[in-house]
Amino acid sequence: MRVASCLQQEHFSLATVAIWEMSDKRTMTEEEKIRGAWEVYLYARNLLATRMSYGMVAQSMLLISFSTLAIGRSTGGFFVAYFHCVVAILGILHSLYMYLRVRDIHGRLNFLEEEYFSSSDLVFARFLEFSSNLYFSRESGQIAIIVLFFASWLILLLGALLLTPA
Repeated sequence: MRVASCLQQEHFSLATVAIWEMSDKRTMTEEEKIRGAWEVYLYARNLLATRMSYGMVAQSMLLISFSTLAIGRSTGGFFVAYFHCVVAILGILHSLYMYLRVRDIHGRLNFLEEEYFSSSDLVFARFLEFSSNLYFSRESGQIAIIVLFFASWLILLLGALLLTPA
């Protein structure tokens, strides 16, 4: 029951919470509980990888449109300069959205890793001990990429605003 209430507080999907509540109602072996938790964990890892992949594609498309507008800017006049700034603002907003979504999924993964697996799965507990000594964690690497996107879009927006004709 403790796991289900923590999952509800962490805003897990209703299907995930239903699975955990069912596991609380019927007697399951410890192995079945760990297997179910591993399925949720692997789903969250796949969701994180998918969101990062699609986010990178979206950032690439925004960068291509920004570059195309930069090439046509000399002949386009005010409207091209306006859309140049709009694309940069969309890049900033998309970076913020990616940051919030990735932090949310990392919070869920950290909950499963630290609160559940470290106490119930001895192999995973040893893995956490080893991985805590690593310099560059999964979370810091993905967050750093998103922060770099955000900073790059800010610089591009400043450049677009400085080059906009008065």
